[in-house]
Amino acid sequence: MKHISLLVVALLINMPGNGENFDEIFVDQEWLYSHLEDESLVILHLDKPENYIKGHIPGALFVDNSIYAAVRDGLYFELPEAAEFAEELKKRGVDKTKKVIISSGWDTFAHAYRFYVTMEYFGLADQAKILDGGIRGWQAEGFTVSTDTVIPAETRRKPVLKTHPEILVDKDWIKINLSNPEVSIIDARKSDFYTGSEKGNYKRGGHIMGAKNLTWTTLVDENFTLLEPGRLRDMYTNIIDEEEKTLVCYCHVALRASVLYTVGKALGYDVRLYDGSFNEWDGLDESFPVENE
Repeated sequence: MKHISLLVVALLINMPGNGENFDEIFVDQEWLYSHLEDESLVILHLDKPENYIKGHIPGALFVDNSIYAAVRDGLYFELPEAAEFAEELKKRGVDKTKKVIISSGWDTFAHAYRFYVTMEYFGLADQAKILDGGIRGWQAEGFTVSTDTVIPAETRRKPVLKTHPEILVDKDWIKINLSNPEVSIIDARKSDFYTGSEKGNYKRGGHIMGAKNLTWTTLVDENFTLLEPGRLRDMYTNIIDEEEKTLVCYCHVALRASVLYTVGKALGYDVRLYDGSFNEWDGLDESFPVENE
């Protein structure tokens, strides 16, 4: 019986969606408050300049999306070049000895998740954590908000980057795996874009054939703080079949999909990000099918 029990445990551990690791990706407000004087931390506030001036966590450096998002081949919010990203991190005091705490801004939380994905892509996930709730959660907990402009202290050495392309998939990978029963494609956009009732600037509209919808904003509360892990797991399992072992997340430009990707990773799923997302897919030929419903 003991051997059978151990086997069952081993099977459960290796099932998709098991083995939560939120603590490896996120820190909460109390933790950061107790570590504000830690000189090994670099806190980044991802926001608009006017919102940074409005208020940020004491000691946090301002970061806009120009350092971690590029326009490439007509696609927006693509990953930056490695050399440029390393230089920007160096300017903000980030080297191999530092831990980066990523705080979202006042208006949205997706950018913090996208920055985390960027750090992961370049092999720096072990040095990065997202502050759950960002500045809105910080204020909601009653902690002091600063309006001082923090001048970064540039480090002498750039962090060493090593790309991890395996966390991404491209349009051809998606096309080949559209009918793969072990792959679940998840659209992070709002339902009106998913159904095609709102086309915006898209030519075809709708969603990638077979994709399921889980809107990115539903994963947090009004202060951008994640829902309880049990509720998050229910949200994923409600749209994912048991045999679907790999989750592929996309949205408009893979910004909001980074939220689903990161939370899926924290829940223990095998996740990938389609960086081109619907911005690319919609402009392709009919062999890259869309659905409207």
